[in-house]
Amino acid sequence: GVLTCRPLYKEENMAVVLPPVTRNAYTISLLAVVVPLVLAINGTHLWSHLKNYQSPVTQRYCIRILLIVPVYVALALISIVISVEHQWLPDLLRVAYEAFTIYNFMALMQQFS
Repeated sequence: GVLTCRPLYKEENMAVVLPPVTRNAYTISLLAVVVPLVLAINGTHLWSHLKNYQSPVTQRYCIRILLIVPVYVALALISIVISVEHQWLPDLLRVAYEAFTIYNFMALMQQFS
């Protein structure tokens, strides 16, 4: 037979279908372990940039890019707590900061060219 793949999107509106995040004890305990670890690693890297601030223009872009981790963590935790009808606000903030981070990444790449 012919090899076919099932698409990740619905045919009607082309929206990606992802499994819903559950708010069970396993998810909360996983967050309790992963979030502090990720924030510690990111905080260490961020602190090293702030402590050794030798190239302000380049490091300013790096710091802005590194700040996406705590922003995403905070917005993910807020998304777990708030109701579904108010999910648009953290999503809007997440997309806005993601666009800001992409801009900073492109500006950083232009610094090196």
